[in-house]
Amino acid sequence: MRSEIVKSKIFERRALLLGAGKLLLTSALASRLYYLEIIKSSEFKTLSDGNRIKILPVLPFRGRIFDRNDKAMAENTSYHRAMFDYYGNKEAKAIMQRLYSLLEFSDEKCELMDKKFSENHSREPFLVEEYLTWDQVAKLEVNKPDLPGVYVETGQVRNYPLSNVAAHLIGYLGAVKDEDENSILANIPDFKVGKNGIEKTAESLLRGKPGIKKIEVNVHGLPVKELSIDESQSGNDLQLTINADLQVFAVKRMAGLGGVAKEGGGAVCIDVETGDILCMASTPGFDPNLFLRSIPLDVWNELRTDPDVPMINKTITSQYPPGSTFKTAVALAALESGAITEYSTFFCPGYYMLGSRRFDCWKKEGHGSLAVRDALCHSCDVFFYNTAQRTGVDKIAEMAFKLGYGATTGIELPSEKPGLIPSKEWKKRTYGKDWMAGETVNTGIGQGYVLTTPLQLAVATARIASGGKKVIPRLIKTDSEYLKNVQLDNIDDEKLVNRLKQTAEPFADIEGISQKNIRIVKDGMEMVVNQIGGTAYMSRINIPEFAMAGKTGTSQVRSQAHGADSSKEPEKKYRNHGLFIAYAPLDKPKYAVGVVIEHGSHGATTAAPVGRDILIQVQQMAADKTVGEKESG
Repeated sequence: MRSEIVKSKIFERRALLLGAGKLLLTSALASRLYYLEIIKSSEFKTLSDGNRIKILPVLPFRGRIFDRNDKAMAENTSYHRAMFDYYGNKEAKAIMQRLYSLLEFSDEKCELMDKKFSENHSREPFLVEEYLTWDQVAKLEVNKPDLPGVYVETGQVRNYPLSNVAAHLIGYLGAVKDEDENSILANIPDFKVGKNGIEKTAESLLRGKPGIKKIEVNVHGLPVKELSIDESQSGNDLQLTINADLQVFAVKRMAGLGGVAKEGGGAVCIDVETGDILCMASTPGFDPNLFLRSIPLDVWNELRTDPDVPMINKTITSQYPPGSTFKTAVALAALESGAITEYSTFFCPGYYMLGSRRFDCWKKEGHGSLAVRDALCHSCDVFFYNTAQRTGVDKIAEMAFKLGYGATTGIELPSEKPGLIPSKEWKKRTYGKDWMAGETVNTGIGQGYVLTTPLQLAVATARIASGGKKVIPRLIKTDSEYLKNVQLDNIDDEKLVNRLKQTAEPFADIEGISQKNIRIVKDGMEMVVNQIGGTAYMSRINIPEFAMAGKTGTSQVRSQAHGADSSKEPEKKYRNHGLFIAYAPLDKPKYAVGVVIEHGSHGATTAAPVGRDILIQVQQMAADKTVGEKESG
């Protein structure tokens, strides 16, 4: 009996221990389940969804670019491309081979695609072919059952209707660089960023914001169905001050003029009252549409090696000696400093002597005795040699800066160059040497160290034409309807935001320029064009209400020694540049131009006719628009 009791107690203890163990295990299991199901549920749900749901960015439509009259200068068009979402598909290579056959790839392209495919280890869809024809789209759709993971997708591509005519100011789009690699848009085949022109400077305004698309995938990572989509936010449309028709006219008018090989130059037309840039023509141009796909190597090499450098915007990046167009600045500086009066005269025998050094006038027999108005009219070098010496280089530099030379204008384009206006302090800082008297002589006729851009020429002319207003050029029409609802706080480009906030208020007067002296210089510019003997008389405008005033210029590419045979035409790349500045109409100036024809030999024969025709065209356009508005009203 005692034995039975002992056995019973042992059994009870064991049962109790076993029960306690089971309870402990059950509690541990319950705790773990609670931890996984309750505490960590959101985390594991996210991980589960990560395997089940694929999140893809949705590319926003890029904002369009229009001219001042709502003519498209950059727009978006649709196209089709073949995509392969192959992740986890064991037959991926076989499917790719079927694709090659259907799309009729060459052996070379097949090898290239195989290499790209083997190097692609991401879970993102693989781009097989862009810009599919309708026949190719049909083939892929018909053979879809045999091509698991392959689908045709509609993409968007930029289009530039004006092609090479506005390439430099509009710019183009290109592939994402390393600095953009963290962007959510970086892995989208269509995503490109502005590489030049307005496309680059207004990137944050034009780009828009991406959306998000959620797609359910199977265990192989292949799409099953679309779960949801948060639409993207399109970029903002942009309106420029450019008149596209005038831009086309200017580029065609400059075709075949100047250049080292075929043509080369820059022309800018600006509204004197508002600072609106109406045309900005740089020749030769290039087709920005070429950069939207993979540009052929031979085409790229041709653009890169062209001696006329078509990829450069010559209106803001190329810098030229202004030649005699700079005499307007020298004249103003001399008049304002009191170095000369409107009646001061200098005798021109055809040369000027500074010690033993001789400086020739362009007219070998000389101009005789001249005052400032006639000196501008006939572009007498000797008059301005004397004037520059009396005025001094620092006073000339001071006036040049007031007119807009020697500094960037702030135009909304990348790579603008400041030009160069020398001074005594500049030379000491740059070369560690003192300024020489002979350098002042050269500065007086816009040679030596002086450099400027076609845009600066136009701005300086507009400031003179306006009677001494500080005209500031602009390319974006900030008062347009397109920008009225733009939230500037959402734009991360501070410089662009500051530009967009600027309103078209009247320009301030430039300090240190009297109306009297401005009038004297303008008188001389009117004589240049409208008086017999004026250097641009042959390019005068015979329509009285369109009449212009201007100043020709010819700047040396390389200097010639005194007595050199000038009758022998130098090699084209060593010929002088031809320049012209002008404004119109005479009674109330509205438009100003700056024109440079590279290696055009003489401003009077190459640049002046171009400037004249641009001024006629822009005034005629304005007159036609006024008539049309009256008739419609």
